[in-house]
Amino acid sequence: CTVIEPACGEGSFLEAAARVFGKDVPCYGFDINAEYVAHAQKRLSHCHPTATVHLRIQNFFTFDWDAFLQDRTAPILFLGNPPWVT
Repeated sequence: CTVIEPACGEGSFLEAAARVFGKDVPCYGFDINAEYVAHAQKRLSHCHPTATVHLRIQNFFTFDWDAFLQDRTAPILFLGNPPWVT
C-alpha cells in the first residue's frame, strides 16, 4: 500500500495516515509552499518519528504523476483536498 497527499499543506492528513497505517506503509506528501512542507516535516517527525514519510516541495500541476506512480506499491490511497482553487 502507498499513501499520497498531493497537496499536503501542514500535514494533517499525513499525520492521520501515519497513525492509522504505521511505519510499514510509505506516505508521500507534496506541496508548493516550502513553509508548509517544513511544518509538516517537523510535525510528522515529532508525532510519528518511525513513520516512513517522504515530503517534497512540488507543484501539483507540473509534477510527472505517471512516472512517480510507476514505482509505487498498489493499492494507492490519495488523501486530502486537491489544489483546484490555487
